[in-house]
Amino acid sequence: MPPPPPTPPHPNYIVSLTVSYQYIQDHTVANLFRMQLLRDPTVRFAGYYHPHPLVHYINLKIQTNNSNVAPVEVLSSAIEDLSNETDHLITQFSQAMEQWKRENEATELTGQF
Repeated sequence: MPPPPPTPPHPNYIVSLTVSYQYIQDHTVANLFRMQLLRDPTVRFAGYYHPHPLVHYINLKIQTNNSNVAPVEVLSSAIEDLSNETDHLITQFSQAMEQWKRENEATELTGQF
């Protein structure tokens, strides 16, 4: 008679809520994804690993808390949030540059430093 199947390590452990993705990226983008995913309260685990320095891809792993939210939905939401944050940073930087140019134009015209 074969041995019984192994029991899960934790009663809450549900493999169907865990997904792995492979992206052609490096640590910079992978860490952004990971940190943005961990801000979401429905994410139980988000991590990545870079298999080798000469290989230009990362493996991203996401596990959610419940079956109501799929890992792909959480990842899509994280990417959208990062895109919105990037747009906001670009807007703020552009406004600050315009203000700096206006202030320095006035100084340049008066000859004061």
